[in-house]
Amino acid sequence: MLVLSGDKVEGAHADGTDWTIPSSVSCTQCHNAESGFALGLELAQLNGPLEHGCDVEAADQYGNQMEMLEALGVIEPLDFPTDSMPTMVDPWDEEAPLEDRARAYLHSNCGSCHTAPENVCSGDLRWSADLAQMGVCNVEPKIKLEEWAPGTMLLAPGQPERSAILFHMNAEQETGAMPMPPLGRDHVDRKGTMLIRDWIASLEGCE
Repeated sequence: MLVLSGDKVEGAHADGTDWTIPSSVSCTQCHNAESGFALGLELAQLNGPLEHGCDVEAADQYGNQMEMLEALGVIEPLDFPTDSMPTMVDPWDEEAPLEDRARAYLHSNCGSCHTAPENVCSGDLRWSADLAQMGVCNVEPKIKLEEWAPGTMLLAPGQPERSAILFHMNAEQETGAMPMPPLGRDHVDRKGTMLIRDWIASLEGCE
């Protein structure tokens, strides 16, 4: 059902907080030419293991998602083996490198709007850009807030407390301090914020 005027679903999240459904007039804030209009899962996000539990003889209960979708006939036969295709790690897989986990999180939660250093949404937070190409490391924010520590950058390597990215992720909706993402978020993702904090703290430079 399309909710044109927006709505709020009380207690929808696992922690009991509400889930906000943006109104139709908000759609183009994310679904626009800059983001490619359609937003959704990508090959690199699907190309990995998943315990899917599909009760279908052609598909293993645990295996590569792309191979499972191929076996179920959901997608056309794959032209290349999955191990030769791009893949994005699970942000919560603690056995994966911290940087890969953090970049996967930023891509999935921020990369649809933050697609280029020069656009209105500062920075390229897609996982395809390396740290130097992201346009955020030791870069001054276009808009500065009084709450920020002196010398705050979009991302200050080794200094989470001086990184605007982390400030926006930590901002509560009711404060009006430009919380990110700006739509469809009613509470701070503490787990995700800690992941990005740990990654920024681990950085020694912008290379």
